[in-house]
Amino acid sequence: MKINQSIVSALIVAGLTVPLLAIAADDESVNMDIIEYSNSEDVFTPCGVAHSDEEISFLPKPKEIKIGEVSYISGGVCVSGVEQMKSMAKNFPLEIVLVEKAEDEEKEGYIADVQVKINDAKDNLILDVSTEGPYLLVKLPDGLYLISAEYNDVIKTNQVKINSNKHERVVFLWSRRTVSE
Repeated sequence: MKINQSIVSALIVAGLTVPLLAIAADDESVNMDIIEYSNSEDVFTPCGVAHSDEEISFLPKPKEIKIGEVSYISGGVCVSGVEQMKSMAKNFPLEIVLVEKAEDEEKEGYIADVQVKINDAKDNLILDVSTEGPYLLVKLPDGLYLISAEYNDVIKTNQVKINSNKHERVVFLWSRRTVSE
């Protein structure tokens, strides 16, 4: 059974539960099992693949959260989400990317649920957030900051100088240890 991915993607992005059987009901070879994709927290939500900037703009933009002088956006869970975060990054002085790589593989994979803390030069905690995707875009006042990121009990740190006229990109890379049986 072939289903137009653009239609499914548009419906999923719009936040609708999509019974795929209904989309292809006129196909006689349809398996009668209904597969649902939902935009609720308890059901896996696949993202459609954006093929153009126009399609990326159709995705709902992640909400910018403001805490005092700091604001941030976290996201980039799927291919389209990553592209959207990349396109938004230029509007933020700090872009943090979270990546994991298996020891025996060349490919890297994006990760989420990373605890990121940002402290200023006086060691004041400025931001403490668990990421919702592999990208964390942050607006901070100009200055020197220490970023720490914790994933699977491993903490990585990086010092960065923020200048609102310049974009800084920090990539944190964790090694995924593979266990041979």
